[in-house]
Amino acid sequence: MLYVARTGIPWRYLPHDYPHWNTVYQYFGRWEKAGTFEHLNDLLRRCVRENEGRRPEPTAMVIEAQSVKTSASVPAADQDVHVGKKIVGRKRGIVIDTTGLPLTALVTAASVQDSTEGETLINRIVSTHPAIRKDWADRGYREYLVDHAARLGIDLEIVRRTPGTRGFVVQSRRWAVERTLGWRMPHRGLTRDYEALPARSTAMIYIAMISLMARRLTKESTPAWRSAARVRLTSMRQDTVLSRRCRGSLRPSGAIRLATSEGLRRGRLPGRQHGGPCGGRAVRQRRRVEASTYRQAARALVEYQALARRDERL
Repeated sequence: MLYVARTGIPWRYLPHDYPHWNTVYQYFGRWEKAGTFEHLNDLLRRCVRENEGRRPEPTAMVIEAQSVKTSASVPAADQDVHVGKKIVGRKRGIVIDTTGLPLTALVTAASVQDSTEGETLINRIVSTHPAIRKDWADRGYREYLVDHAARLGIDLEIVRRTPGTRGFVVQSRRWAVERTLGWRMPHRGLTRDYEALPARSTAMIYIAMISLMARRLTKESTPAWRSAARVRLTSMRQDTVLSRRCRGSLRPSGAIRLATSEGLRRGRLPGRQHGGPCGGRAVRQRRRVEASTYRQAARALVEYQALARRDERL
């Protein structure tokens, strides 16, 4: 099950090293109906919180909804159109604590309004986590949900953007739930909704978070095929070495042969339209774009760290 959630392959394509796909899928359905995945999620969340020096039960939460596309195997009756985002698919509602660990999840059709889904999630939270007294949400949730949460003893605060701000801005408290959504994206089974039943889709969310929390407790990481940062750094080093070799240490014929081999390796031949791989316009332009991207990422990281420190003090 962890393999299917991580790789996103169909159940029938499960490798022969594992049990037969039909047997695995039957256990998956039984455990989903019995609530096994949700129970494991609760146990691991308590262990992670205690390991970080926190109380087992949280007192605050963040609620968020995410619309995703569905595959061709999903019945039309279990999906719909999100008019605002123009997405045909389903909506995933999730509630997390302030550290980003999930409390509960719900999958519905994309046409369901955020407040309607949020009302169901809050009712579920009140029955399973009675210690929660504070909640944060975005502007997609309407005011009547605030009144509904207040009747249940939860102070729901709508986080709004600062007037006059433009572009990407890190919002207080809401950055935690966006980070949780990012944690799930390496699991290719969640990039789209491939399950025929919404309850099975909810189980896949729990499986992804169970894998994440288990790795956090054991302090192990899943090896990736390649690291984007490592590939980018290797490409920049190769460009620098290639430019130095083309400037002085090679004769013109050798530089031409080296440029041709590099162009073939990268999938293109060097030419005037590309500026050539020997320190040409394409290399300089790519370096300028990467430098600008690094500066933007550094500014976002500074804002994220400042908000994280302030939230920890609170």
